[in-house]
Amino acid sequence: MTDKTANVLTESHKGGFYIRQRYVIAVLGFFGLFNVACMRHNLNLAIVVMVNNTAHNHTEAGTFHWNSKDQGLLLGSYFYGYAAGNLIGGWMASKYGFRNVYGITIFLSAIFTVATPLAAHTNFYLAVVCRALVGLFHGGVFPAMNYAFSNWAPPFEVSILSSIAASGITVGLLVIFPLVGMILEFLNWEAVFYITGGVAIFGDIFFFIFASDSPSNNKWISEREKLYIKKCIGNKEAYSKPKSTPWKSIFTSKCVWGLFACHSADAFVQNLVAVILPTYLSEVFYFDVTQSGLVMVLPFLMQGVVIVIGSQITDFLRRKRLITTTRIRKINSSISLLISGLCLVITGYVGGNHYAVIGLFTTSIAIVGLAYPGYMCTPLDIAPRYSGIIYGVSNSIASLVAFLGPFLSGYIVTDQICKAFGYALAKSFLVNIRT
Repeated sequence: MTDKTANVLTESHKGGFYIRQRYVIAVLGFFGLFNVACMRHNLNLAIVVMVNNTAHNHTEAGTFHWNSKDQGLLLGSYFYGYAAGNLIGGWMASKYGFRNVYGITIFLSAIFTVATPLAAHTNFYLAVVCRALVGLFHGGVFPAMNYAFSNWAPPFEVSILSSIAASGITVGLLVIFPLVGMILEFLNWEAVFYITGGVAIFGDIFFFIFASDSPSNNKWISEREKLYIKKCIGNKEAYSKPKSTPWKSIFTSKCVWGLFACHSADAFVQNLVAVILPTYLSEVFYFDVTQSGLVMVLPFLMQGVVIVIGSQITDFLRRKRLITTTRIRKINSSISLLISGLCLVITGYVGGNHYAVIGLFTTSIAIVGLAYPGYMCTPLDIAPRYSGIIYGVSNSIASLVAFLGPFLSGYIVTDQICKAFGYALAKSFLVNIRT
């Protein structure tokens, strides 16, 4: 449904209050992605204590004698599996349903998260395989969530509903770093994996109770809401499964390639900060794990604020027809890319000033929040039926680029990475403008 043809329908409120199930789906998505973020990034801070030569200010020497290249391989192994999982995640969601793919992949990733300490004590490469499998199963989560909103989200609520779910990643990052710091302070590094994996398994139980693939098979939804969603999406039922995938049209679309470029740039920025900053603070500024965890809260706290405000403003402007969907998506994505790139470039020149480094990294991550009501909604705007597949391919490409962060950190210094990819972000901004 385009801006030109869509009617701004309103939902009837006759008959009293009821819980809108499309927002329940968004909240379930939020908690699922919250757990994904915790399992994805639990190693980033725990490795500071796990490895002997990085445990500067902790009372115990690290257990493992892994060099910087080994650490880069272990941290990056997640993205090997993640890239593969995204390629098939969207297709699996369209074939087997959002509920099955989303719930089962989170459950299996939690099992391998809990198994990580045993794998690490057994053999380094077994730990690498374990992390790669966590990434593999996480790869199906985002495309499945994107596909879910092709069934559930009225056109003028796409930004809000998508951002509610996607902000689970931001809140997860907000929580995981101080949480890991406290666990390391009072327990041990193994407990980091047991706790994050265990919470994900517990949360998955509630997901299977309340989630459904579409309004038509949701046992909790009211008839009013079901009718409203059907009217907004159209009589042809957006949640019918596609018979075939138009791969040629997807890969010859300028919008899709613009999505690939923007997604790759933003993925690198977020992963660069989440993976490298804790070790950077430890090795360069000699922060202990508790201090590093607290510092990591700030960028993602500010990103959460940007996501909420940006999404509300975006859908308000679209609903009032003050701006077209295409234009507001480009504006949000361009601001996100340009400011993130500039901050990373400047970070490479500030030297040993930890206040400046933290401030620039915080701004770089916070402004990425505009990507949520920006390019991340593009698949739902241009091809709702194939949104999971398009997002899966895009996320797969982006994850390969994001892998460069931890991989390169073992070979070159962080400020060089910041300068180089800062310029790459500026190029992606130009691609976004052209598309």
